Amino acid sequence: MNDGMRINFAEMVDVAKLQSLLDSLHQVTGIANAVIDMEGVVIAHAGWQDACTQFHRVNPETGTQRCQRWQAMAELGLLGLPFPADMGGSEHGLVDSAAPIIVAGQHVANVFTGQVLGAPPDLEFFRAQAKRFGYDENAYLAAIKRVPVIPRERMAAITRVYAELATTLAANGLDRLRQREAAEELRHLNESLETRVQARTVELIDSETRLRAIIEASPIPLLLDNDRGKITFLNSAFTRNFGYTLQEIPT
Repeated sequence: MNDGMRINFAEMVDVAKLQSLLDSLHQVTGIANAVIDMEGVVIAHAGWQDACTQFHRVNPETGTQRCQRWQAMAELGLLGLPFPADMGGSEHGLVDSAAPIIVAGQHVANVFTGQVLGAPPDLEFFRAQAKRFGYDENAYLAAIKRVPVIPRERMAAITRVYAELATTLAANGLDRLRQREAAEELRHLNESLETRVQARTVELIDSETRLRAIIEASPIPLLLDNDRGKITFLNSAFTRNFGYTLQEIPT
């Protein structure tokens, strides 16, 4: 459909409406979310936690681990496997999920959710995390306390909702892609038709010019008229024999 070219998903969605939807989902669930394309560009997001944005994501070690885990979750979706509520053995004790957005067979973006806890935080664990990775302990623990606590079974249900969101976004994206390609095809057809009309017009003008040249060179009085019977051209022989110019011919 798209000749193998990379699809820019941000061009296929109404970003303002998508942002409003993610904001609403965050308000209802309390869970951070984001739609991020395959180049890492954040198309829309809501409710990101400080524990992620100010600590885990900016730390070279933990940021790399988290990105690898997110990619693994997205790949599960590509294989048609269920999306896990968490990846198990998380270095941070936090829960994430991801669902791929597939348009015309192309993996164009992911819906991410996460930065929640399945149970009240073990602050001693996170205090050890702060020491291990060099975080400011007080700021880090304060950020962890702001992370919402979502029971595992509720998180699994919410994850399914976001997986369905990814499917819906993909379907909408496919519709927009088809509309864009149809509009482009129509534009090409119009351009082709216009080119053919212009070429045919030039051809007709050239044909009439040649015909008038032949009539003018004839020693026999000749004239041309159009489909309504109006005389449009007469040669010099006609004027010599009958004494009329084109302007003097009765209509």
